[in-house]
Amino acid sequence: MKVRRPRLVPSLYRPWPASTFSTPPPVVAVAVLLLCVASQARANLPDRYTLRGGALSSSYRGGQPQEPQEYIDPTNPPVLPNEVPACSVQLLEQDFAHTYGSPPAYSNFSAPENCQWNRAVLEMSASCTGEQYDRISGVWIDSVEVLRTSTAEPTPAGVFWTVRKDVTRYSSLLVTRERHQACRGGGARRRRDTLPKLRHVWVMLENIVDDVYTGIYHLNLTLHFYQEGGDQAPPRSRSLLEAPPRLPPLLIEQFGTGSLNQERLDLLVSKPADLILPVSHDKGSHEGFWFRIQREADARTGNVQIPKHAYRAVLEIYASAHGDDEFWGNGAFREVYATIDGLYAGSVVPFPVVFTGGFNPLLWAPVVAIGAFDLPSYSLDVTPFLGILLNGNTHRVGLGVSYGIPFWLVGANLHLWLDPQSNSVSAHFLKHQAPPVSINYSNKSQNLDGQFKLEAERVAHFEGWVRSSLGNLTYFLDQQYKFRSSISIENNGNTKEVYSKAKFKTDMRIEDAPNVILARLYHKAKYPITVYTAAGPGQQGTYLRTNVSHTMYEKGALTVGSTIFLNSFAHSQNSQGWMEYKNHSVLSGSASSQQTYKHNDNGICYIRIVNAEGGNLLRDQSSTDCHFA
Repeated sequence: MKVRRPRLVPSLYRPWPASTFSTPPPVVAVAVLLLCVASQARANLPDRYTLRGGALSSSYRGGQPQEPQEYIDPTNPPVLPNEVPACSVQLLEQDFAHTYGSPPAYSNFSAPENCQWNRAVLEMSASCTGEQYDRISGVWIDSVEVLRTSTAEPTPAGVFWTVRKDVTRYSSLLVTRERHQACRGGGARRRRDTLPKLRHVWVMLENIVDDVYTGIYHLNLTLHFYQEGGDQAPPRSRSLLEAPPRLPPLLIEQFGTGSLNQERLDLLVSKPADLILPVSHDKGSHEGFWFRIQREADARTGNVQIPKHAYRAVLEIYASAHGDDEFWGNGAFREVYATIDGLYAGSVVPFPVVFTGGFNPLLWAPVVAIGAFDLPSYSLDVTPFLGILLNGNTHRVGLGVSYGIPFWLVGANLHLWLDPQSNSVSAHFLKHQAPPVSINYSNKSQNLDGQFKLEAERVAHFEGWVRSSLGNLTYFLDQQYKFRSSISIENNGNTKEVYSKAKFKTDMRIEDAPNVILARLYHKAKYPITVYTAAGPGQQGTYLRTNVSHTMYEKGALTVGSTIFLNSFAHSQNSQGWMEYKNHSVLSGSASSQQTYKHNDNGICYIRIVNAEGGNLLRDQSSTDCHFA
């Protein structure tokens, strides 16, 4: 097992309601050593360590594992329904060995015929044996990124794991149906497929195998389709979600009955996008579809042409840091931002996901850190910008990283909802207020000790109206994030404590008349993390103790009239461990972790508690009792 310390990479928040080497996050300052120091030489960066088989005997309760061990990521509630899949399609089966610098693996598939479904789940099964670093990986369907993930670090006996991600929001990529195509001059042309459309799949996982790094990653990618409820039988592989969903009675009472009100509500709840456009590398089939951003000034753009009958637009962003930025030189702050034709359109402040090689790999065996197997994406609602986008011209969507150093992998998907009753929608962009980021630094140091603090804040406000068959709706969007970090270094640099907290909120008000709010969507989140390390002399080498405590908390609310629907979750993880190392080799160590996941969807709860120690699960229990502990 290979260790690189410290290792942090951002996890991106999921919108309400309802992924080379792995590396640290876009915006959170959490590395153990150098977060607030302006820039550091490579010689001062944290070192890498090798955990060989002999060290595992003293690290695991009961001795070194003799059989392959399953690793788990208890981040989300189960995405699989109780029923067996209505149908499944294997997308790809591949061994990733000598793939560094190579094009992504490629396959294709057609959505199965005569399969009725309204939910889709992407399943990635993986395994590895030997010694290897954790790696970053991405999955694209028709150039649209649907999963970003990182691998587990293997042991001599082997490890295996499974990632299951609900990809229903990408259903427009998975169906065979009458589809909308952009035409010259905008508008749309409707064309019915006579045969299942062939979809293209790419998987990127750069790996190196030699006499030292012996681990080969084996991946199997499958798409499962499920049918949950409903008594209609759509033809062929058509998704049941193409029809407006059945809405809660309380919402219907607030809006009244009728197809127009039903469609209005469908806009605000769960209907997936009708069209998804990739904002990605145009040579993705050769180099991977993510943009490689080398520095702050190295912003990248993708060109998109929007159908003239789009009434809603959401930009989904994936981002992760690599190379030199794994070790957090150039200060604590990172901001991943988006632009539309050069105008600022929003920022993301990611949650700091710790990869399986982070700090001490024994901390994450066999329960990985929050989100390590499924790096979630950020979603920015850009509906107010439709007044710019709906002119039939090609437009530039830009992505960049403030204060970033080499290198970043960033990409985006533009989700579009199309008016089913009209070929043309009118819109106007009313207001754009986006002051620059406010950043404050303070520090004091003496020799190798010191204290460093940083605070950052940004607010933005956008307004625009969209006139479609749903009515003339005006959108008022407010965005805000606050970030602060502090680092204390003592004992001649041997003891370090890092704390950071990112908070953000978005507030979208939709009016169908002046000062008459049709609906309101509100989302807020906070991501605190604390890391403590202490180094000293050991019996045979250097002793290092590490404690990591972090939490992901998010809450969303949909307000329609006097009715409010709430959705929240809180996921906390506390990990403690030690290791002794010498000459880059871990000689011994041990670790434990405790995780609690709580999800509440308007009074319907799911709770999961997972505890591990010495490489073994001590507790893994789940319940739908809101008071379970």
